[in-house]
Amino acid sequence: MLKQDPSDVTNALLTHILAVSLVPANTNSSIVLPSELPTFVFKPSPSAVTVNILWYLSLTCSLVAALCVILVQKWVQDYLHRIQRHSQPLRRARVRAFLYDGTKKWKMYLIVKYIPTLLHISLFLFFAGLYIFLFHINLAVSRAVAAVILLCLMFYAFATIVPLFDPSAPYETPLTAPLWRTPAQDAKALRWAHGMITSDSELQPFFESIPGFLSSSDGGQTTAHPDSSVPLRTKSPDYLEPKVQRVRASVCLEALFAISHYETRFYPNRGPGAFTMPEVLNYIEVANRCHNRSSATAGDPEGLPITSGICTLTQLDCQQFVSTYPGHLIPPNIVKVARRADKAMEDVDDMRRILEEVVLGLECDPQIDPQVYHQHITVLLQVYCAVVESKSQHLGAAVEAILPILRTQGIPTSLDLYGYLPDVCYFTAYPNIPAFSQHKIPIYIHHVLAFWRGVGAYPQLPEMQLSPPGVWFPTESISNNILEEIPLRRELEPISRLLEILELDPTTHQLQVHRQNLKAFSSTCIVRGRATEPYQKRPKVLAALLGPFSVVAHILKDIRHGVRIVTLYELVKHCKLYAPKVIESETHAIRTVLEILFPENSWLDKDSQVLFVALLRSILEWEGDPSSNPPCPFSESDVVFLVDTFKQVISHKSSLEAAKRLLGTMDLPETRRSARNHLSILRDHLYEVSRRPLEYGVTRTRMHVDCSSDSSDAK
Repeated sequence: MLKQDPSDVTNALLTHILAVSLVPANTNSSIVLPSELPTFVFKPSPSAVTVNILWYLSLTCSLVAALCVILVQKWVQDYLHRIQRHSQPLRRARVRAFLYDGTKKWKMYLIVKYIPTLLHISLFLFFAGLYIFLFHINLAVSRAVAAVILLCLMFYAFATIVPLFDPSAPYETPLTAPLWRTPAQDAKALRWAHGMITSDSELQPFFESIPGFLSSSDGGQTTAHPDSSVPLRTKSPDYLEPKVQRVRASVCLEALFAISHYETRFYPNRGPGAFTMPEVLNYIEVANRCHNRSSATAGDPEGLPITSGICTLTQLDCQQFVSTYPGHLIPPNIVKVARRADKAMEDVDDMRRILEEVVLGLECDPQIDPQVYHQHITVLLQVYCAVVESKSQHLGAAVEAILPILRTQGIPTSLDLYGYLPDVCYFTAYPNIPAFSQHKIPIYIHHVLAFWRGVGAYPQLPEMQLSPPGVWFPTESISNNILEEIPLRRELEPISRLLEILELDPTTHQLQVHRQNLKAFSSTCIVRGRATEPYQKRPKVLAALLGPFSVVAHILKDIRHGVRIVTLYELVKHCKLYAPKVIESETHAIRTVLEILFPENSWLDKDSQVLFVALLRSILEWEGDPSSNPPCPFSESDVVFLVDTFKQVISHKSSLEAAKRLLGTMDLPETRRSARNHLSILRDHLYEVSRRPLEYGVTRTRMHVDCSSDSSDAK
C-alpha cells in the first residue's frame, strides 16, 4: 500500500499498446499518437499510511513486550540465584537487602508493571488499523468487525471503571490503578476501614498508623474528610486506668496533629470540622489530667504529646481564620484607625490621672478651700469634656470598623473578647451645674478602659474610696454585674468628686442620662453572650505591648497576608492556657509548626512584622521568667529559630522602631542566661541595622510607632 504495484504499470502499458494497434496505417485519421511511453506518479492514500502506522506500531509494541519479558525473566533468575547461593542466613539477608535496594532504586517494578500495558496497546492499535483497512474495502465487512471491537472496548472500559465504584470488584486493567488510587477513593477507604472496626484493640493500631500514612507518598495525596475528628471521637472515661487513658490520649493527639498538619499544608482554605476543635480540647484535658497524676506520683516516663495537641489546636485556628475572613473584607487603613483608638484611650487615661492628682491634692491639705479653685476646676473639667468627646470619636470609629469584620462568620475564640466590649454609649448631663448645663460627658471610652484594664492591657488603678453608685453616673444601669460596675466607678471617681465640688446646691441635684446604641452591636449583626471563662483569667499576650485595638488590626492585616503570625500568636496563647506544668522532652511539634510558618526566604508584611516583634518579646519574657506556670514549652532550638527568622524578615522602618522600643526596654533575670543571650543577639542585630540607614530605610531619629502615622494625634 505504500509502494506502487507493478501490475498497475503493466496494465497501463498494455492499454497504451492496444490503443496504438487499433489505428490503421493508411487512414487519414486526425488522431495524434504520443511519441513517448506514459509515466506514472504514485502517491499512497492517507488511509494506507494510517493503517501501516497503526499496524507497525502494534507489531513494535508486541516485540518490545516479548523482549522485556525475556529480560525480566533473566533478571529475576539472576536475582534469586545471587540470594540463594549463600547458605548462611545473615549473608543471604545482606545480599537480598543490597539487591532489593538496587531494584527499588532503578525502578525495576515499573518495567514489570508496564509490560502488560504494551500488549494491550498493541492489541488496540491493531484493532484500529483493521477497521480503517476494511472500511475502504467493504463497508459491510467493516461494520461487522467494528461491532466486535466495540464490544471488546466496552468490556475493557467496564473492567477498568467498576473498581472505582466498588473496591471489592475483582476486575482490573492497567488503567485501573492510576484511576482507582485517587485522593477521594483513599479517603473513602479510610472511612470504610474505620467503620469496620468494632473494638478498642483494633482502634488503637488504626489511629497509630494515621501519622505514618499521611507522611507517605500515598497519604500525601489523600483528601481528608472535612471533619477530621469523626474517626477519632473515642472518649477516655474516668473509670479506665490512668495508663490506658494516657495511651489513648497520646495516640489520638498524635493522629489529630498529623491530620491538621496535612490539611494546613494542602487545604488551608478549608475550615475545621464542627467537632474537631472540641475533640482536641477534650484530648488535651485528658492528657493534662493524666500528666498531673503521673507527675504527682512517680513521674511520667512515657510522656504525653500535650504540645502536639496544642499545635493541632493552633493549626485548626489557622484554618478557621483563613476560611472565615476573606482578605477583601479587611480595609487597608484598619491599622491607622486602630492606632488612633489606642492613642485616644491613652490620652483619656492621662486626663483621668491628672484629675485624680488634683483630687488627691485637694484632699491631702484640709486647709485648702475647694471653692477657691472653683473656676480652675470648672476649666479643667471643660477641657476634660472636650478631650473625651474628640477621643470618643476615634474609639467609635475603630469599633465600627473592626466589629463588622469579626462578625462575618461569628467571632472566633481567639478574638471573642472583642465581642464583649460595651455595646451602648451613655452620656450624662447636669442641668443644675451652670458650667455644665450645655455639656454632655461621654462614658463609653471610660467603660472600654475599665474593660481592657480588667483584661490586663492597662495597669490596675490604686484603690480609692468610691462615691455612692448612681449619684453622678448611672453605673448600675450601664454594667451587667458588680464585677464590671466597680471598675467603671473607679474610672469615673475623679470626675465624680470634682463634680461634687462644683455642685452649688446638692438639694437640687439633677442627672440626665442619654443612651446611644452602636451599630456594630446591633442585634442583626452580632450575637452577644457571656464568655465561658472570666476574661480576666485569659492570657495577656500582646494587648499590653501594642494596644488592644492595634493588636486586632495587626491580626486582621496578617490574615490578609498569609495568617503566619496569627498562627504563631495562637500557638503562644494556647501554650499559656494548656501547656503542661512539666516540660515535655523530645517534642518536635512546635518546631514543625514553626518550619511551616517560616520557610527559607520568608517575607512578611510591615504590619505582620510589628506583630512578630511583640510575639518574640512575649516568648522571651516567658522563657526568662523562672517562676512561670506553666513553663515555656519553646525549646532552645525553637527560640534560636525565631531569632534567626527575626533577622531575616524584620526590615521595615516601623517594625524596626517597634523592635527598638519593645526589645530595648526588656529586663531579664541574670539567672536566665539563655533568654539574655537571645535578647543580646537581637539588640546587636538592631544596632547593626541602625548603622545602615540607606539599606534598611531606618532613620536615626526617635519615633513613636503608635502615633507616627497620624500627624494630628502627634500634635
